[in-house]
Amino acid sequence: MIGSPTGAPRRPSIRVLYDNGLVKPVLGDGGRPENGPVDPCEKACERVPDDLEIAMLTATFDARPGAEEALAATLARYVVLARHEPACRNIDLVSSLTHGGRLVVIEKWDSADAVQAHLDSPLMTDMARQALPSLATKPDLDVYDTISAHDLA
Repeated sequence: MIGSPTGAPRRPSIRVLYDNGLVKPVLGDGGRPENGPVDPCEKACERVPDDLEIAMLTATFDARPGAEEALAATLARYVVLARHEPACRNIDLVSSLTHGGRLVVIEKWDSADAVQAHLDSPLMTDMARQALPSLATKPDLDVYDTISAHDLA
């Protein structure tokens, strides 16, 4: 708990601005610290709903030796198609600089329910079927609740 200027405790919270991409920590009661400059996005933060939810899905794929390009092509196609899903906020495909043949898909969705619907979708099952021959191991999937996140939605 963080004390307010009057000594009353308040909970810290973080709100994310999606309309202009700024992330602004806001104290639990919406106030700002007594000392310090006035934040230029203070008014904009008042428009951010308290119940805004974003769920993140990560999927880590390790390619079989010699199948790196095939796996990358399969995942790149999937990313382009999945970005058009209604509840998708953003999807990125990255490759590891420290683990050869490792690709990670990072997805942001409107909610955990949207993630589950996507995992059950034909797009996801088609991608899994196409990726299977290129995989060295089973993919590692994880779902996260965001604390602070930014996207371009």
